[in-house]
Amino acid sequence: MQVPRRSRNGQKRLCISRDYHTVRVDYAPVLKVGKPPEEQPKTARRLRTRVRKGEVVNAVKVARKYQTFLERPEVLGYQQAAKKFGVSKPVISTYLAILNRLPTSFVEWLENCPDKLVVAFFSERRLRPVTRIEGDQEKVNVLRALLNQCLGELEEENQALERLRALLETEVTPSDSEDSSFPPPRAFRAIQLD
Repeated sequence: MQVPRRSRNGQKRLCISRDYHTVRVDYAPVLKVGKPPEEQPKTARRLRTRVRKGEVVNAVKVARKYQTFLERPEVLGYQQAAKKFGVSKPVISTYLAILNRLPTSFVEWLENCPDKLVVAFFSERRLRPVTRIEGDQEKVNVLRALLNQCLGELEEENQALERLRALLETEVTPSDSEDSSFPPPRAFRAIQLD
């Protein structure tokens, strides 16, 4: 492939048979020479980071907050709710769709779910496509698939943690610490005063 490059004096020249890929620097596309890095699959580690930073928002609780505000008699519509909470009208309608279009058993379960990782997984972004599906049985099937995906991601991380724990247990055993080749603790600290 021919990639436009600049020489030292600023003139454009062409280089032949170079691999390149596009990256974004300050929102501007920039060509980088070399093969693009492999995309890493998103794991539960990202969910844990969101939980640690306190970025986890329970979509059902937010939707209930919007719904209770809209049920007030002095509130006329979504526009007032959007102004009150500082979001747009489509955001309000999307959250309310989670309450109105998803199965009530799932909504109640997610609202009362104590596990922050599961709440982080079932975000508004993941639930939005499910609300647009026609038919209750299809929605339930998609929610089951999402639940299996959630359990798979968390299980992979838990298995990795268990493997790490097993590796650490085999690395340090009591027999290893007794047969150590290090000198006794005071032997290398002795200072001879003459």
